[in-house]
Amino acid sequence: MPYVTEELWQRLPKVGGEQPSIHVEAYPEAKNWAKFENADKIDDKLEIAMNCVKTLRSLRADYGLVPKANPEIFIKSSDSGSSQAMEEFKIMIQTLANGSKLHLNSEFPEGCGIAIVNDKCDVGIQLKGIIDPAKEIVKLEKEVEKLVLSVKKLEVDMGKESYAKRPEAIKTKDGEKLANGKVEIRKMEEAIEKFRNMKL
Repeated sequence: MPYVTEELWQRLPKVGGEQPSIHVEAYPEAKNWAKFENADKIDDKLEIAMNCVKTLRSLRADYGLVPKANPEIFIKSSDSGSSQAMEEFKIMIQTLANGSKLHLNSEFPEGCGIAIVNDKCDVGIQLKGIIDPAKEIVKLEKEVEKLVLSVKKLEVDMGKESYAKRPEAIKTKDGEKLANGKVEIRKMEEAIEKFRNMKL
């Protein structure tokens, strides 16, 4: 580990006055580095990028992709801040998501498995030639069926007279859940259509 630490330290940009080796350098004091904390909102950008990585890796797991499978991956965001974060961490995202190529803010092609990161960002994995479309259609149709039932149940619950007495926080949460559920249904239906086209 000392050799790795030294190598990393030598590659870091210097501010001036450092010793020739980390082994004889004074231990850093927090007050000297406070000004660099979350510089250029780097922590926020990293969090956005890591959320995309987590969603992509979860999507790989959902489709049972083996580690050696490295399909093309896609990220589409309607938020300029998120897009900037993707660009800055492009190599990291592609590496950690095990993708052969990363496309930013391009349309998802047919045969893409799609997942939602948040209300402004979606990710996709090109599955054409890797999985069986017929099986995925059956799987997605079951998921849509479950989501439709969940959405209908929530709509019925929200339509009751007694619902008006519930706390505003719960109403807000239910409203978001309902909206997200409808978005997921639409996106899954789009994915099913793409798989059907892929079969042809």
